Amino acid sequence: MLEATLKKVYEELGTNLRWGWDERFRTALMVLQGDAAEHLNTRVGEVFDQVWSEENISGASSEVQHLVTYLSGLRDAQRLHTMILEDSAILFAALWPWAGNSHVSYRVGIFRAYGTPEETDASRKVVRTIFTSTDT
Repeated sequence: MLEATLKKVYEELGTNLRWGWDERFRTALMVLQGDAAEHLNTRVGEVFDQVWSEENISGASSEVQHLVTYLSGLRDAQRLHTMILEDSAILFAALWPWAGNSHVSYRVGIFRAYGTPEETDASRKVVRTIFTSTDT
């Protein structure tokens, strides 16, 4: 289930650029600017169910709040897009504009608020394989 969902999201995001890996947050990572960033912003908004910002995060579930804490909070202009999966895992895309808005960092990952370390590591491995592999 997770692998199929991640492959679908990867395809729907529609970028032909290769994602990197952010070891700090254990997420797929892409940095874009200009039209490419605008295109991916639009695609993320279409693919994910919910969008959170500094203004509305107080209304999020405790699991999403835990995710925001894991990501070191939400600041002005940052957006967190989420999709709750059947097993209560949160598939997310974090959009973080750089100072001066010259670039936008995109991070895609899985968060399990109450999962075991083994479950979490296995999920992150699937994300890494799908988003950073050249033969996806």
